[in-house]
Amino acid sequence: MNRKNRADNVIALRALMEEKFPEAHRRMASVGRAGVCAAAGLEGLGIVEGSVVEIVARGPSRGAGLLLMRVLEGWIRERRRVALVDGKDGFDAANLAEEDRGWMLWIRCRGAEEAVQAADLLLRDGNLEAVFLDLQLNAERELRRLPSSIWHRLRALAEASGRTLFGFTPCRLIGSAAVRVEMESRYTAAVFDLPRETLGRELRFEVFRRRWGGGSGMGAEERAALSG
Repeated sequence: MNRKNRADNVIALRALMEEKFPEAHRRMASVGRAGVCAAAGLEGLGIVEGSVVEIVARGPSRGAGLLLMRVLEGWIRERRRVALVDGKDGFDAANLAEEDRGWMLWIRCRGAEEAVQAADLLLRDGNLEAVFLDLQLNAERELRRLPSSIWHRLRALAEASGRTLFGFTPCRLIGSAAVRVEMESRYTAAVFDLPRETLGRELRFEVFRRRWGGGSGMGAEERAALSG
């Protein structure tokens, strides 16, 4: 993408945000760390403002889409303004209650590069309390072509803005994530007619936290919990 097109995208995205969330551009309320975790529906995982959380689902029917809705709705029900960056235009807005849709900015993208650029712009703007980057439907080979520097830049932007970035990926991708959740649910076609609340009780995932090193800024992962 050339510089002129990127500048045009910045202008268009900011205009869209100002139109959808005019109050957010005038005044932004602070968010307590405990409230962030509670709204996310992932209490106890050490998720704080300015952090990056990666949710990995290695294959279909692992429950990542269900967890995305659970986390997204948790933030919205706290009346926190969020953005969903849809990496392959696969989100079904009908799954979100009509009264909740006004609290979410939905960015529909055609590919991974476009999606991470949108996440970059949203974190720079700083007027949304969380950005959800959904790359579940993007091909792994497409994602592997993205330079690793992108994820370090997004982490730096999240820290600077105090906003939380949730990345939903089909493989381990975001090396700078402070928390990584690996989906372990295995849903079969036989359960898809069950209510979403029932399916949610069967969510299984393993949690890893990054232990950052002093000099390099990187470190090893530590297994934090197994939860459902």
